[in-house]
Amino acid sequence: MTYTEIMDVLREETNIRDFAHGDFGIRAGTGNMFFPEIGEYIDIETHGGEDQGTDWWRIKYFPDHDVYIKVDGEYSSYEGTEFYGGWACCHEVRPKEKMIIAYEKV
Repeated sequence: MTYTEIMDVLREETNIRDFAHGDFGIRAGTGNMFFPEIGEYIDIETHGGEDQGTDWWRIKYFPDHDVYIKVDGEYSSYEGTEFYGGWACCHEVRPKEKMIIAYEKV
């Protein structure tokens, strides 16, 4: 399946909040989440939440289709995580290796 086809199933079968927080599907034998129409998916990276500012996101990987989906949200201690754009908070992404320079005390 393509990103668009996966998103069509997600829109039909769940809501953005449940998908973003991993409450969509059932646990597969591997411990990863599974949905019959799509297959297995894995939370591979998470950022945000308490003591990490308002920036919140998760990367979900669908190995059967080699599709990565980033879900962007906004976190506040009062409201929790919000997805103001609904499903528009989701974007197809790809891993890319980058080299950075950091300056540290000697």
